[in-house]
Amino acid sequence: MRVTPGKNRLMQVRRTGSRKLFDAARRAVFLEWLAATCNIVLSAEKAGVCYQTPFKHRRKDAAFEAAWDAAVAEGYPRLEARLLQEAHRPPLPAHAPHESPSPPEGGEGNGEHFDPQLALTLLREHARRLPGSADKRKHQRYAVRVASNAEVIAALEKRLKGFALRVSKKRKRSKT
Repeated sequence: MRVTPGKNRLMQVRRTGSRKLFDAARRAVFLEWLAATCNIVLSAEKAGVCYQTPFKHRRKDAAFEAAWDAAVAEGYPRLEARLLQEAHRPPLPAHAPHESPSPPEGGEGNGEHFDPQLALTLLREHARRLPGSADKRKHQRYAVRVASNAEVIAALEKRLKGFALRVSKKRKRSKT
């Protein structure tokens, strides 16, 4: 950061340095953190990019999208394991200052607060999206089906015949 004058303004703080590219090294860091935490914002921060950058690359790059999905698929079992670990941990005494839970496997404490309620919500939403879940089966019953041209023509003819009958009955009533 550096302090420079702006257009017709007082001094202001500006960034220094060049543009940060989401290169292979940053992608690897992002995917590693995503697999460990299932937290996109934290993973992007650890990779040193804005949180929107991975979404943009996911839309444009099929290989990165597949790697992202694999990282998330690895991250949810880790989240479940962390939730079970926290469930078996004895509660902190009421007078103890707030401490962050034990660090993720193989790392030092990163000041991350583990919220079990949020973890349960995330796991519930993830389970809803898994193949074979009750939610998926419910929506598959009402899945939209594409009709063939012959089926569309038959349905239209049937409706037009019914419409013609209604119109002819109205005309007969109005003449009498």
